[in-house]
Amino acid sequence: MNDFSIAFYIGNLPIAWYGILFAIGFIFAIIFACVKLEKWYKISCNPFYWFVFVGIPVSLLGARIWSFVIGDAAKVLANNQNFFSAFFDFRSGGLAIEGGVMLTVIAAFIYFPLVLKKPKYHVKTKIGDEFFVKQVSMWVYADAIVPCILVGQIIGRWGNFFNQEVYGPATTAQGLAWLQTVMPGVYNHMNINGVYYHPFFLYESFFNFWFFIFLYVACEFIKQRKAGDLAIGYFILYGILRTCMEPFRHSDYKFNTSIVTSVLFVVIGIALLICNHLVFAKHRDFKFWAYFWYCVSEKYKKIHNLIFSKKSANAVNANKKNLAKSNEKQKLDKSSFYRKKSEMFYYNGF
Repeated sequence: MNDFSIAFYIGNLPIAWYGILFAIGFIFAIIFACVKLEKWYKISCNPFYWFVFVGIPVSLLGARIWSFVIGDAAKVLANNQNFFSAFFDFRSGGLAIEGGVMLTVIAAFIYFPLVLKKPKYHVKTKIGDEFFVKQVSMWVYADAIVPCILVGQIIGRWGNFFNQEVYGPATTAQGLAWLQTVMPGVYNHMNINGVYYHPFFLYESFFNFWFFIFLYVACEFIKQRKAGDLAIGYFILYGILRTCMEPFRHSDYKFNTSIVTSVLFVVIGIALLICNHLVFAKHRDFKFWAYFWYCVSEKYKKIHNLIFSKKSANAVNANKKNLAKSNEKQKLDKSSFYRKKSEMFYYNGF
């Protein structure tokens, strides 16, 4: 850890700029998400507030795990043969953003559908001349929260600057003449061991800023958008950015797994965006997962009856009748898996 990366000391404990900026990034991301929920969408930010206490540790855990998966933390492991000791040695570096995002999203998919079922988080909406109290879609929360990850990345990336890491290919002083004019302080510290490098942290922060403005503000005025589009848009835009930048990183910070992950962000994001408009939005009245679970349960019952029934002719005939009744019941019950207006999730989502 170089002297430039240290902000101050508490006794003999050095406090790094990376950790400070990381924390500031989290704080501002949380603030922007709460503002979007409370002031723009007019829904409670309490579910998100409580999720923060789960999401932050999970994101750090995911970022740490992913750094070991892609090989970013290999140096830490080489210097410490005890894996668990090396894993929790955060001060030695090794946090991969993509892993933090993925694990946090998985946690959110478990948390929000359960919490938003609570009546205290439901909203009153008007359809025609009638008022209904409805559950808020988790996609509404996703649209408010996920784009704000970019805020954390915009600020947090400057921690790489202070650590003098995650830079781009080597260049010359003339190649960074524009940087000397615009940000002379940054220019001076991009001379690492006598060689100038492209400030990839700055490039990524710059593009992330405009992606955030686009998703957080501009997209709200697109009438054709559906709930979930903004959250999906984050993965598409950030995936494109990382896919374009990763191959040009300095060899010490270039990982093939990270490139593949970025491409998957784009591909899966585009597929979800198409499904969100052509499939999900058109079938949001249908309780798909409830119906799916019902069909699985009925199928299990049929198989169970066939296996454990007596091998007599009467039992076989009874099973056939039960199967016929079950099939008929399934056809009749399918209509019950369509929601009434009063059951609809808020804001055109699931």
